[in-house]
Amino acid sequence: MGKHPDEERAADLVRKVHDAIHEHTVVDRAAGLMVARYPMTVEQAYAVLREKARETDRDVADVAREILDEGPSP
Repeated sequence: MGKHPDEERAADLVRKVHDAIHEHTVVDRAAGLMVARYPMTVEQAYAVLREKARETDRDVADVAREILDEGPSP
């Protein structure tokens, strides 16, 4: 016997919230790394992330992951 539909919806909502929090954390970490690496404010870092995402037709979190994968500047 499967889960009750309300339980399935609740579990799905929990997964979505968890994923959203994780993506937000990734974006915050990338913005912080950019501020440490380049002469910019946090607001400018977020703007750069959003612009790069628009230019490449990707999610902001994907762009942020790419920046984090590059690691700290040498």
